[in-house]
Amino acid sequence: MSDEATIDTTETHTTILPVAEVDWFLQHFINLANNTTAGIEISLTLNIGGFLISGTLVGGKKYFSAVSELLSTANTNMPEISEVWKGIANYGEIYEASAEKGELEKNPQYVHLQNAKTFSTSGSAIQAGPGGWWRGRVTEVSGFSFGSMQAS
Repeated sequence: MSDEATIDTTETHTTILPVAEVDWFLQHFINLANNTTAGIEISLTLNIGGFLISGTLVGGKKYFSAVSELLSTANTNMPEISEVWKGIANYGEIYEASAEKGELEKNPQYVHLQNAKTFSTSGSAIQAGPGGWWRGRVTEVSGFSFGSMQAS
């Protein structure tokens, strides 16, 4: 017998962990923003499809209220259309009802940003219209960081 150690190379063990479709940590902050009793707002930069979107995370209720106001005041010469736009604010009630019950949405599907800017690969920013209101699916976010980006 030899004193040399031998290594068994006949078996290979590889563990493949499933890739999460949604970042639970990002969902946690979305929940805090959606909870109207806490109503946190925090600067975030999201990586989506190779682009960066930077703005302030806000709750769904605030988002729908602001978008409703924005659209209804833009159509003051058409009162019937303005009333339709005002109704968009009602979509925010789902966030209010959950907060009043002390329930946060377990797995929020959408993220809402105010003062959102999209940054191209060249570093230039594109503002998302008045107020910069932006809404996107959480499943599309591949990464995020705290803080807002500024145009170079």
